[in-house]
Amino acid sequence: MNSALRPTPPLPRRGFTLIELLTVIAIIGILAAILIPVVGRVRSKARDAQCLSNLRQIGTAMILYANENRDLLPMAMNAQVPGTSTFIVPAGPERSKTWHQKIESYLNMDRQTARSRFTCPTADPVPNPANHETSYRLNAFLKTDPLRGNIRRLTSRMVMAADAPTGNFEEIWPWNFSGYASQHENRKQMMRHGGGTRQNVVFTDASVRTLSGRESGAFRGEGNTPPNNWAIAGMGYINNGFDTNPAAPTDFVP
Repeated sequence: MNSALRPTPPLPRRGFTLIELLTVIAIIGILAAILIPVVGRVRSKARDAQCLSNLRQIGTAMILYANENRDLLPMAMNAQVPGTSTFIVPAGPERSKTWHQKIESYLNMDRQTARSRFTCPTADPVPNPANHETSYRLNAFLKTDPLRGNIRRLTSRMVMAADAPTGNFEEIWPWNFSGYASQHENRKQMMRHGGGTRQNVVFTDASVRTLSGRESGAFRGEGNTPPNNWAIAGMGYINNGFDTNPAAPTDFVP
């Protein structure tokens, strides 16, 4: 009989030992422990960068709007000068629009993309555009004397818009405004970057920054004296019912 036709006996199979399997599992666990936090930080930084990009585009659009609307920034719907019945927004179609509706066309993109610029990627809950919700709001001081929304009356740059709790409200006071004293969730949403310690803002020159609690508020460690990031000199922001200065720097803790 031809030996070439004989079937070749199968080679013995060698399996993994228990020690080898445990070693592989341990290595995978170590790699996961290293990579998962890194990936999380990268994603967080990407969201922070997108938020700053949104605010930079919003700031630029607001300045473009002012250039074509008698130097008036797009104030909140029917915004009024405190203590008067004088509307900042002139009578006409613009009065019935929210500030973000007014600048959509100045973002130079289709409407759906433009609407996405009013949502911070870290906002929770996510805004519903159908309800005119955003996760950014205008600095409420923009409408007060002596500025009254006129960009040419600025004597120094100030916050124009900033991270805010999700909603269809159009304005925001500094995060340490006394009205927020017991509203921990509001503070948490406003200071939602940097592990819950920083707030993204766009200034009236369209520059953007990520501010700590102390930087974002009025407290400067030198008494109740302007300027600060939210107001300009002459606004009377100390004695008109909304003192922005906390009693001490520790009050900035969200």
